[in-house]
Amino acid sequence: MGMGNKIDPNIIPEYIDTNGDLIGRKVASYELAEKTFGYRPTVGVEEGIERAIKWYREEMKGIENNE
Repeated sequence: MGMGNKIDPNIIPEYIDTNGDLIGRKVASYELAEKTFGYRPTVGVEEGIERAIKWYREEMKGIENNE
């Protein structure tokens, strides 16, 4: 595809797993970890994302300073 071509925004992507099977949807779940290890999350999704972004930004500062 050349630089001047536009991508059709109406295209719906298909996600295929490594076995070639179509993946309907992906949903994060801690149920197996809870059953296996007794794990229960202590931080909600929104706070977890905020913490992850903060951590990532701090990590990137360290990398940029060590160039």
